[in-house]
Amino acid sequence: MENHIFDLKQMQAQELTFEELMSVEGGGFWYTLGIILGIATVVATVIALITVVGPGAALMAII
Repeated sequence: MENHIFDLKQMQAQELTFEELMSVEGGGFWYTLGIILGIATVVATVIALITVVGPGAALMAII
């Protein structure tokens, strides 16, 4: 079996530009993961704030 070089130009394929790559939608998985990680970050920050300064001061900081 011979090894052939895979050449996109011979196949007349075009590479995507940076703008096109950035506009490709990642799909529902990445959107959902972003929401879950965002909520987890907020919850972890609130828990850390309550742990460090106490519940009364944390409530005043949030308000």
